[in-house]
Order: sequence, then C-alpha cells, then structure tokens
Amino acid sequence: MSKIFRYEARRLIFNKFTAGMTLVLAFYAWQILSGEIIQGVSGTAPFSGWSFGLFAARLAPLLCITILFFISFFFSKQEERVKTITSAAPVDQKKYMFVRLAACAVCGVVMALFITVIGMVYERLLFQEAELWTMVASALTVFVPAVIFTLGIGFAAGRINQILLFVLMPLMFAFAYLPIPMACEPFGTNYFLEYPIGLTDPAFILTGEMTAGRLVFILMGIVLMIISIRSEK
Repeated sequence: MSKIFRYEARRLIFNKFTAGMTLVLAFYAWQILSGEIIQGVSGTAPFSGWSFGLFAARLAPLLCITILFFISFFFSKQEERVKTITSAAPVDQKKYMFVRLAACAVCGVVMALFITVIGMVYERLLFQEAELWTMVASALTVFVPAVIFTLGIGFAAGRINQILLFVLMPLMFAFAYLPIPMACEPFGTNYFLEYPIGLTDPAFILTGEMTAGRLVFILMGIVLMIISIRSEK
C-alpha cells in the first residue's frame, strides 16, 4: 500500500492543475497580505494573530476548493472505469480508499503549509515584532478543521456523485461571507474580524465557544471519512 500511496500523492502533486493552483494561491495570498492585512484587523497590528488568522481565513475557501478538485480526480468517469478493473484484483478496497484519502490529506497539508509560509515570510520581512508561534497558532485554528472537514464531506459527496463536489466548491466561498454565528463558521472569518473589537488586550485568544466549534468540524470530518472508508465495497 505504501507504493500506491506514493503513486497517488505524486499524481496529485506533480500535475498541471496543482502547479496552476499553487500560482493562484500565491497570488491571492499576496493580494490579501498587501491589501487587507497590511492595515491590521479591527484595530490590531498587521502582525497580530488576529490579522494572520484573517489572512488564513481568506485563503481557506480557495484551499478547500483545491482539495475538492483533488478528490474529484478519484471520482471521475475514467477513475471509475479503472476501479472496475482493480476491484477484481486482490486489493482491499477499503484500504485503497484510505490510501487515496491519505494522499489528498497530504496534498492539502502541503498547500496549507505553503500558504502559511508565504504569510510568515511576508510578516517577518516587514515586521520584526511578528511572533512565529502566534502566526502558527492562528493558522492551525483555521486550516486544521477546514482541511479535515473538507476531506470528510468531499469523499462522502464524491461517493454519491462527482457533481456534488462541484456544488460544494462555490459553497466554500459562501461560508466565508455569509452572516454565520462565529462558532459555526468553517473558517472563522467573522471571529477574526469582530471579536478583537474593543479588547483591552489585543493578544490572540481562542474562546471556549470557538474552540468547541473547531472541534465539531474536526469530528464531523473524521466521522464522514470513516463512513466513506467503511462503505467502500
């Protein structure tokens, strides 16, 4: 299975689509950093955890759409024809599904790290006061639940119909801009924008309600992944 994993991961990472999306993510990251983030968020410094968290939240929808595209490769008509052949081989289809899910997860993590590094390098070059651990904490707050939830709902939707994956893609952007309660937001955009307003101490914090919301998204993603794997025949 390790050979299959390496093959699937390379197939996702080293292709024209991934190269194109990497450029798009880099350009969008630069636009967000040099536009909205450089001014600071809700009265906080541009190098604060709140500003970096908003940067991550703005990029998260595009990251999740990229992951959904990765998942769609595995549920295309061509892949379904290949699956018909491989299903006759002595390969555990549940393990095969797990390997593909792991390959998508690795690609999603690589993309999230790429975005985070761009932001950290930008902040450190402009602001010596920027603290790496604060930036890492705010990035993890956004990317960990976003990636896990997207993997879960993506594979669950793909098993039903590949079209559902393309329906989910615009919804990812909608989640970032709809007036959703802070704890229920997949990316935490409103939390980073609204919560620091009026704070006497601008240090980045994660409230209990927000923490619970992140954990719920992580749990939902894990449950959906387990269902997708166990449902594979």
